[in-house]
Amino acid sequence: MGKKICVMGAGGIGGNLAGHLALGGQDVTIVDHWAAHVEAIKTTGLKISDAGHAYVVHPRALHVGEAWAVGEIDILILGVKAYDNDWAVALLKPYLQPDAIVISAQNGVQEERLAELVGYGRVIGAVVALAGETIEPGHVKLSTPRGRLIIGELHGRITPRLEALSDLFQNAIQAPMTTNVWGELWSKLILNTMSNPINGVLNGKSKDVKVKPGPRRVSLRVAAEAARVGLALGYDIPPISLGNIEVERFVKAAQGEGYEELDREVEATGPLLGDFYGSMPLDMRRGRKTEVDSFSGYVVKKGRETGIPTPVNQEVYRLVLEIEAGRLQSGPEHLQTLLAACDDVSSAR
Repeated sequence: MGKKICVMGAGGIGGNLAGHLALGGQDVTIVDHWAAHVEAIKTTGLKISDAGHAYVVHPRALHVGEAWAVGEIDILILGVKAYDNDWAVALLKPYLQPDAIVISAQNGVQEERLAELVGYGRVIGAVVALAGETIEPGHVKLSTPRGRLIIGELHGRITPRLEALSDLFQNAIQAPMTTNVWGELWSKLILNTMSNPINGVLNGKSKDVKVKPGPRRVSLRVAAEAARVGLALGYDIPPISLGNIEVERFVKAAQGEGYEELDREVEATGPLLGDFYGSMPLDMRRGRKTEVDSFSGYVVKKGRETGIPTPVNQEVYRLVLEIEAGRLQSGPEHLQTLLAACDDVSSAR
């Protein structure tokens, strides 16, 4: 395509995308706010590694204070935290070409807000199905084998520019096209909501909401609420990727139909997650702002818009905000509060 690509935020996801795109010969510029990371890339290049390989590439790297030098942008990939989108887009919007594409390689459903910021026609929806981390300045690691970036037009049609974008990404990451990007985004949102925020509150590892009965019960409840909201919005939601579970089963289980079977199936997926902490528990342990507004907070917001009650998501959201504000500490002692919210739902049904 000969396109000029800018990756704003070169952490675990953005850095891997930038590095692999550069490895495939694409014209990539990184813009990042971490000065040491930018300086390392400028000096010795960006190291990208996975379980069996390591490469060093040399994309252009700029600190946010140097963003004025970015030049023309044909494709903008956002890899910053979702709550940074407004200022990040404002910083780079003047450099977007008239037919530029903007992609969120982030958690949650960011496409609505991006459309408000840059125009509906510029946004292509994307569902990130890979995990990565920053090891040290100038070094990012891919934690999953290659991974996928599911891409789709917001209007649901396959277009020439979508096909061209999929081809461009192929050397960096699998980029299958979809005519159902809103459904795919909601499926990923359900998966994220039933894990990251709950583990953040409980200071748990990613697998805890699968292998531990109490956290798993809360997880099933928030999934049921999120599924109900997504279905009320009219989305055709694909099965949840971990376990290939149809979302309607979460809704039925919350009503007492097929709960035990679903509970066993979700428990069986626990070992697949590995023994590590997710991004939100790590952010909370480090005293950082979380992306809870893009998880539980988003479900609560859309629940209000559709008239669907989301009390368990609301309680998870409240607790995350209380911990962020320093009024509470994350830990397993909050499990009883979350289970009480589940019990309130059961008794009210």
